[in-house]
Amino acid sequence: FRCTDLQYKDYIGNEDLSLIKHSISNYFNGDLRYFLDVDIEKILYSALQRFYLIAEPEVKDDKVTRGFLSTIFSTLIVMDKLCKKINPKYVMSSHGTYSTWGAVVEYCKAHGIYVITYGQNYNHCGIEFTYDDSYLTGVLNDTENKWAGKNLSEKEISRVKRFLDERLGRISDDKVAFDYNKYNKIHYNKKQICQMLGINPNRKLVGVFPNIPWDGQVTGGSTVFPRYREWLHYTVEYFRNRDDVALILRSHPAEVNLGTDAGRETTESIIRDLYTEIPDNVFVLDPRNKINSYTLGENCDFGITYSSTVSLELTYLGVPIILCGCPPFKDKDVAFDIASVNDYDILLNKGMNGELVVTEDRINRLFKYLHYFFFMRTMPQTLVEIKDTIPQGYLFKNEDEMNSDPVFEDMFKKITNKEPMDFSRFYEYRN
Repeated sequence: FRCTDLQYKDYIGNEDLSLIKHSISNYFNGDLRYFLDVDIEKILYSALQRFYLIAEPEVKDDKVTRGFLSTIFSTLIVMDKLCKKINPKYVMSSHGTYSTWGAVVEYCKAHGIYVITYGQNYNHCGIEFTYDDSYLTGVLNDTENKWAGKNLSEKEISRVKRFLDERLGRISDDKVAFDYNKYNKIHYNKKQICQMLGINPNRKLVGVFPNIPWDGQVTGGSTVFPRYREWLHYTVEYFRNRDDVALILRSHPAEVNLGTDAGRETTESIIRDLYTEIPDNVFVLDPRNKINSYTLGENCDFGITYSSTVSLELTYLGVPIILCGCPPFKDKDVAFDIASVNDYDILLNKGMNGELVVTEDRINRLFKYLHYFFFMRTMPQTLVEIKDTIPQGYLFKNEDEMNSDPVFEDMFKKITNKEPMDFSRFYEYRN
């Protein structure tokens, strides 16, 4: 694509290497938090979370932490020299978090440089974009007037319903992205679930749907429970030893992905660490359990999650969900959000009393928000063939054909002019 490949080694000299070494020492001495006007704590911590795959890694003076600091400082130095040299109209970066992408984006934010981040999402691995922030968190700043006032057409509602039905496995589609329940779509009723777990069927069932711990804390960290394990502990303590309810924690299926560990810290490992003996009315389902999140949720009186998107599908099924973290769909009056521990207690009590109800208004807001998030903000994949989230090849024969793609052209114009993305009309191709 006639791009110029730039190497770190072309911009990092001996003086820079000495500066990096000195800065790392200053960091561990407590004398350095900012480097080139960038707060490095956030970048470093997310890198350690991703590397160790735990929600609360220890920031210690060792080879790993020094390695990430070196990466962060190197990236900031390169960005500083490169941006001063070419004065970019804008910068594009994947994700906007962790050591390299995070350093790129935080440098741009600190120096007033227009930056766009992007990443794949659940709508057939479409691409979502965010201006001047990580794509994982920037959407939290989207105001209600961007989506709540739109009256959806029947076709648009049908499009959203199809997306949800694909996620739930009601419609077979081999292009469903991140289909965590692909090999586990058996539906069970409450009697069967209780029999499988040895639960008295007269008990209320409350489902807890955790994220992968480190991922939840990185991408949807709670302002009420900033520590993921604190949320799990508080939730279990609320229900422990109650003989009228069974609390079922359904580990995120991506804790194990096709037999490969996706996280060293799991829901079960946290619970085992917190309790020598798990309370009798608490059940932890491992990621391979036959009872998937959707079939469990359908049979629960209500559900609880940190920031998992299972909230969206279960709300669609009419299951009230208490949302404790800060994912993009927080404060949308779709799930039941908390703003304090007291809020959490109130909602838990209401749930136990059957007072949480998914109203028609919540369903309408769900449809509107999902249409905005997955069809307006998300660019459909028209350039790359994707299977199981892995690129299989280009859908164009040459560069001219790529440049004439109307979806790509629209994205380019919107980014160039810093206009809101709206790809909804391009999804007509899918109908």
